[in-house]
Amino acid sequence: MFLHTVAFACGGSALRARPQQTTNEPAPAVTKVEPPSWWVGLRPEVMLLLSGHDLEATHVGCNLPTLRVSRTQAAAGGNYLFIWLQIGADTKSGTAVCRITAPKGATAFELPLAIRAPTLGKFQGLSQNDVMYLIMPDRFANGDPTNDKPTGSPGSQDRSKPRAYHGGDLLGIQNHLPYLKDLGVNTLWLTPIVKNGAREDYHGYGAVDLYAVDPHLGALKDYQNLVAAAHQQGMKIVFDVVPNHVGPKHPWVSNPPLPDWFHGTGQHHIDSFSPFKGSFYGKAGGPAVGNDLFESLIDPHVSVGMKRNLTEGWFLGILPDMNTENPLVEQYLLQNSIWWAEISGLDGYRVDTFPYVGRKFWANWHTGLRRLYPFLTTIGEVFHPDPSVTSFFAGGVRRYDGIDSGLSTVFDFPMFFTLRDVLLRGAPTGRIADVLRHDSSY
Repeated sequence: MFLHTVAFACGGSALRARPQQTTNEPAPAVTKVEPPSWWVGLRPEVMLLLSGHDLEATHVGCNLPTLRVSRTQAAAGGNYLFIWLQIGADTKSGTAVCRITAPKGATAFELPLAIRAPTLGKFQGLSQNDVMYLIMPDRFANGDPTNDKPTGSPGSQDRSKPRAYHGGDLLGIQNHLPYLKDLGVNTLWLTPIVKNGAREDYHGYGAVDLYAVDPHLGALKDYQNLVAAAHQQGMKIVFDVVPNHVGPKHPWVSNPPLPDWFHGTGQHHIDSFSPFKGSFYGKAGGPAVGNDLFESLIDPHVSVGMKRNLTEGWFLGILPDMNTENPLVEQYLLQNSIWWAEISGLDGYRVDTFPYVGRKFWANWHTGLRRLYPFLTTIGEVFHPDPSVTSFFAGGVRRYDGIDSGLSTVFDFPMFFTLRDVLLRGAPTGRIADVLRHDSSY
């Protein structure tokens, strides 16, 4: 997106731009717009989050008469500006140019507005007939060696080091679609493809930009091409979405848009239990033991403090926990999920760390998604061996809190743990039947 500092002067029908500054201090500037683009006819209003400096706006207006700024909110000393933009039903596609007037001068930004693409063959959702294959893109296939060492990336590409980047990318996956289809696979779940910021974030779970594809994996066009090619092969794509947290290198961590954008700060926060350590895996030959914090969420008598340890703690003690109780955070994350669906045509979302996010957020998030994509499937990660726990998080029923999460389904981790123990640890086969008896709980 091209961003520039301008003031407008009209001469006939032409729109001219020139710098405008009312003091000797630096004029306001916009460095980032989120979302970076939107669609006409999608939703009547979009909330924009602008990053920059000196953005204490006194007035914001756009050059299209069908666009109306309903309200604005400057934040973080002018480093951020929230803009609620109403998009009229008769708005045409094109690039909107919006002017910001601030005490120190004026600046402007562009927002491309597109017509929604045909939905045929997109947003298909999943069924029991689908066979899903999990791919960590960096570890699969290298289709474009030119992105192995992106400019400015802290991550190194070295296949001899287990925690370094190995060179896999989105084009490598696209090149192997016939191979995957020949295996009997028709659905691909990719670990997060958004931009990460640490040397060892090859896995994708340390986001620093929720609207950009990680340059090690390619560009946005590569993801769009992959989804389109998969659909042409009769295959589906599942996007890994992580509303619970961002990476510790995200610019928000040192300069959040709002004081309560996160639960706590880097210096003062609650640490969440990790399901990948401790007793989850159990002893050889014995059952996996559950996580008390997960189990506490299904208890109507749970203390507020115990619940907060899970829903407000920083995952692994280092991943900044998004404050999804904040309405602006909620809207930001919903719009981000809508943007990825609309711009790519993906078929479902795998939802990371599902229990760690408040249930009201999930209900609202699903409602917003389903209004636009009624067939989209969402699959929640509830990493727990007890079906009485995992089933609580599935949607379709209001639980003791009066909330239906809206989640399409959860991964069957109880069966995963049981099959592992039976096949690899000598547990009795009757335990498989014990797990299956709980199917009616979902």
